[in-house]
Amino acid sequence: MRHIKNKLPQNWSRLLTHLIYSPGESEEDSLSKNIYFGIASSTFILGIIALAVYWCLDLMSLVYLMAGFCAFFVVTVLLFLRSRKHAEQFFVGTEVFKILFGFAAVLITGGILRSGGFVFIGFGGIYFALVFPDLRKVR
Repeated sequence: MRHIKNKLPQNWSRLLTHLIYSPGESEEDSLSKNIYFGIASSTFILGIIALAVYWCLDLMSLVYLMAGFCAFFVVTVLLFLRSRKHAEQFFVGTEVFKILFGFAAVLITGGILRSGGFVFIGFGGIYFALVFPDLRKVR
């Protein structure tokens, strides 16, 4: 069993390399792609979890908002996997989307107290920008 556990990170790394990396790219480009893909996929997973929680609580307006949020990330990740270029533009686009989505969701749901935490999605866009390799480009 221990032998299988040690192989799992290697297999995952190989699959990720096959999915997002292009031959001949710089180390900075590889890092940018890895960061974008990690943030986009983790945001999607957290969005699915929030969608399930809102659904269990029977908050259907929040379920619809989160469904749109998750759909946006599915589309952008699929577009990114198709082109495998311009990770910085995808990153900035998704972070701006998070900020605007958080703002719109708070307005639609009737304010911060009724938004179910959507305001924190907007904050996430700002905080995730701090981990990007070249802060000049993100500004």
